[in-house]
Amino acid sequence: MPLPARPANHGFRKMRRIAGIAFDKVAWAIDSIFDVRRGADTSAVIQKRDLNIGPRSLHAGRYEPTPSNAFKRVLLHLPIDPADFVFLDYGSGMGRTLLLASEYRFAEVIGVELSERLHRIAQRNLATCSSRSQRCFNRRSVWADAAEYNPPDVNLVVYAFNPFDHTVLARVLKKIEAVAARRAVYFIYLEAKHARLLDASQAFPYKLSIPLPRVLCRRPGSISSLLLYSNRPLPAH
Repeated sequence: MPLPARPANHGFRKMRRIAGIAFDKVAWAIDSIFDVRRGADTSAVIQKRDLNIGPRSLHAGRYEPTPSNAFKRVLLHLPIDPADFVFLDYGSGMGRTLLLASEYRFAEVIGVELSERLHRIAQRNLATCSSRSQRCFNRRSVWADAAEYNPPDVNLVVYAFNPFDHTVLARVLKKIEAVAARRAVYFIYLEAKHARLLDASQAFPYKLSIPLPRVLCRRPGSISSLLLYSNRPLPAH
């Protein structure tokens, strides 16, 4: 019995899939140039079982560096003078985002990281890495549980790349909401798995969905959302 004929477009789909894989590898390689240029160590993807954080890994996400193009895109949507704000990154890992934020004139750049292993790497990166475009020199990594950390009572740009589950995010959000009652707060949420918590928060009535740069966000696990919340009006998209 003759085999059934394959659809005419089968070969085309296979070629497109192969081309897509090759394209993605090139895109990831381009993003890793960030480390090469700065002599940094931020590009590894580390699963939460390897973070050495014990039972708290139940609520944690893996470490994956923020695509630099995605970060720069969302910063373009902030209608602020960075000098009037502190940048606060929850789940800052090896410090990729802290280095990126240092290229803007923030009053201070702070990372909060639960894994001591990643925190120590971030400290080394912050101590040794710089670039011609660096504008903020007041930067640090804090080894702490995000749910217990008390954010500074200042204007904040908060950043989170899906660092923990809804349980921890709910606790973090309460502390951020307390600051937002007195200060201007912008909350950047990349891969917003638990956006419903911010959607339900009365502290952040303004929301903007920002299109992701496909060239750097097609990667294992993929990144599907980039949201900006604020207690101040946001520019029209």
